Amino acid sequence: MRRAIYIFLIAGMLPAVLSAQVEKNAMDYLLQHPRVSKCFANKHFGDRLFLEGGAGLTFSGTESTSDISVPTPGLMFNVAAGDWLTPEHGVRIGVEGGYFNKIGFRSKFGGISVDYLLNFTALCQYPEYEKAKPFEIYGVAGMNLYGVRNAGNNAFAWGTHLGLRGQLRLSDYTYLYVEPRAGLYSENLFRMDTWRKYRLAASLSAGVGYRLQGHRPGGEKYEDSGSFFDDMFFSVAGGPAALVGSSLSSVKDNLGARASISIGKWFDPYNGLRLGANAAVHRQKGESSNKVVGLGLEYMLNLHNLFGGYNPGRRFWIDALAGGAMSYSGCGVNKQKLSFGLSAAMQANCALNDNVNLFIEPRAEVHQEDFAQLSSSVGKWDVFPSAMLGVTFRNGRNTKRYMEEAEEFSRNGWEDHLFVEGSFGLRMPVTSHTINSPKEYIRYEGRAGIGKWLSPSSGARLWGEAGRMRTYSQTWNTISIGADYVWNVLNTFRGYKSDRHFEVDAALGFNVMRRTATRRFFPGFQAGLQGVWNINRTWGLFVEPQVRFYHKDFLALPGSAASIDGLASLSAGLRLNVSSSANPGGGRLAEDEVRNEAFVSGASGVSVHASHLRTACMYGPAERISYGRWINPFRAWRIHVTSRTHKGRKERFVRMAVGADYIADISALTRMYDPMRKVSLRAYTGVDMGVDKLKRSSAVFAPDIHFGGDVAFRISPELEIYVEPQLSYQFNNAFDSSLAGFVPSLMLGVNYKLPLKKKPEAADLLRL
Repeated sequence: MRRAIYIFLIAGMLPAVLSAQVEKNAMDYLLQHPRVSKCFANKHFGDRLFLEGGAGLTFSGTESTSDISVPTPGLMFNVAAGDWLTPEHGVRIGVEGGYFNKIGFRSKFGGISVDYLLNFTALCQYPEYEKAKPFEIYGVAGMNLYGVRNAGNNAFAWGTHLGLRGQLRLSDYTYLYVEPRAGLYSENLFRMDTWRKYRLAASLSAGVGYRLQGHRPGGEKYEDSGSFFDDMFFSVAGGPAALVGSSLSSVKDNLGARASISIGKWFDPYNGLRLGANAAVHRQKGESSNKVVGLGLEYMLNLHNLFGGYNPGRRFWIDALAGGAMSYSGCGVNKQKLSFGLSAAMQANCALNDNVNLFIEPRAEVHQEDFAQLSSSVGKWDVFPSAMLGVTFRNGRNTKRYMEEAEEFSRNGWEDHLFVEGSFGLRMPVTSHTINSPKEYIRYEGRAGIGKWLSPSSGARLWGEAGRMRTYSQTWNTISIGADYVWNVLNTFRGYKSDRHFEVDAALGFNVMRRTATRRFFPGFQAGLQGVWNINRTWGLFVEPQVRFYHKDFLALPGSAASIDGLASLSAGLRLNVSSSANPGGGRLAEDEVRNEAFVSGASGVSVHASHLRTACMYGPAERISYGRWINPFRAWRIHVTSRTHKGRKERFVRMAVGADYIADISALTRMYDPMRKVSLRAYTGVDMGVDKLKRSSAVFAPDIHFGGDVAFRISPELEIYVEPQLSYQFNNAFDSSLAGFVPSLMLGVNYKLPLKKKPEAADLLRL
């Protein structure tokens, strides 16, 4: 009885003791809380939609279903759309196509897939999952239904698969993914009968996707100025390309390159059109290159604006493109033919500023069989993928305001808005052989030019060039002259600004080239694009890619029957802008008294015929004495006597000449005249009347034309020292080389100024 009373008292005291230790009942801590599935707030079907596309490799099993081998992988392409029902569970339906490689044949397939997606990352988050993590892992389980064609037979096949997916978040709207899968498929997929009635297969794909973020943000309001030029753009791009053959291993035999130039317009934040011209070259059967020129019209969809709302300040976005293409191609064996096709591309853009963005554009075109006459991809269709890298120049939505704020384009004398350029670069013939081994065929070139802007958007340019070129086992020296029409893209779309830091100029023109080993002149035409960074109003740096086209025998390729030969180049250089201001405050002074002075000078240096630049013994001394006078602060003339002596291998060459030059003070024209300036830059051009004489021959009359420049250093008010490079061309039929008429020289000289007396005015004469 006593034991029962004790037990009863202890049991009655236990709740009080426990309640004294914790605020709640201890029994609450004995059981685990049940897990509650996460969910989206106010979820509606389709408001967590995602779209994705990718490509990858397929792998089929061997005769033994317990083994998976990879004799030759196949290709696979897919696009899909889906919806996340909860943060953890989603569904996806997609369209897939491609082929499996088996020994001796290829099994092509196309069809649909339905998948269940499990977000392992969201499953592990506690207590809520609000936003996609930087990297997530999903589980994939699904079924496939394919239409199959192999060995001329058609059939249906089904399958089921499991997979894992790694997904990298790029932004709230975009992601990259890698997805390996393995599955069981009916034997119809491979047209191989087995007693098990199924076979193992696997795939590895990667791609990019876009997703909505619950309630789609409205973004900024889209308003334009009403001008047709609003949101127009201009693009140029280039990159590797290849014709997809019967197997992956054959792609390397069909490699080539593609370049394009295009213009387009965005009609609203989501929809746009792009019209482009392109040129391509690639190898095909029999070492014959297929050269292609074409046009394309494509619809553009801004996926970031579609999913994330309009944001003109976005630094990264992706556009989807689809359209039609027309190509004119020829391989030099058969006649050129016209073919039509379809194109599709994804363009990833990165904005450098409000008007310029870089882009990467993987694309694929499907053409009729006449696109590549000696090769084929799938039946009567030719598939031509490429990976393009390019730059786009965008106009924006305020064209009218840009034009209203544009400066007036002044015209203050013929020298106003002149520009002088000098550049150095690399060049390479464009053939299938050179594209496969570019390092062996790249050679150098140097170019100098002068141009003038006739309006804010249009100008003309004259240029001369010298360089080297290699094709197969031949290397030639070349000289060429050309003329271009120059179009200032930004001034056209955004109005003229004299202090614009970045400009884009497109050039189109004609040229004539001459190369060693022949005295023929090869006419051609060229197109280029020049990006200019203006350091200040006077100096600018530029990069200019250019492509030229000549007659088919320009490159003298053995066995080639191509109708056009191409030459591509990339050069970088310095531009000098000559712009005058109409008011004295801007630096343009017109009074003759400001620079009423004459000068005498003497100079000495070296010169050589261009054909002997690499022969040290052919260099000789050159001397000149001059008298000149400044007409005004910007222009001068001078007359001179020049002598040159060249040491030959067997006899000495002597030249005596008299001539006259016109001189322009570039520093005064661009930065205002300053008599105390320490360093001045000048340009000149002129003619000489000379006599050439070889030691054992009679004298020959040989005039020349020349141009050059001076960099003058002021030592005192009366004395300056200058360095002067010059290039002249001597009209002398005695030269045995087309380059021998060009004579570069470099001289060091001294100018001594002679102040002139001021002419007495009429009032002064009356006082006398």
